[in-house]
Amino acid sequence: MSNYKFSKTIEGLSDQPFWDVQFEKLDPKKNQDFIISRVFDRGKWDDILSILIYYGRNKVLKSLLNADYLMEHSINLAIGLFHVKPSQFKCYTQTQLHPAS
Repeated sequence: MSNYKFSKTIEGLSDQPFWDVQFEKLDPKKNQDFIISRVFDRGKWDDILSILIYYGRNKVLKSLLNADYLMEHSINLAIGLFHVKPSQFKCYTQTQLHPAS
């Protein structure tokens, strides 16, 4: 399974959110949580729709709720999409070691 093209596996997903990694080497199963959080943090709306279609609503929500870090806009988008409370996010309830000043 190491010779596949990631962009072909998740149809419609752009490489924009993955500017700093080797996009074609990401494994959609092994790197699921990374992919989901990165797309919510840095992807376009079409990228978000692509991962929702590929992984399904429940897997995406579970991954986001358990993420160690998400940008504030990502949390707000997830709250709106999934009708959850901010306190349900692990990254929202944990204190950052080095909060932005």
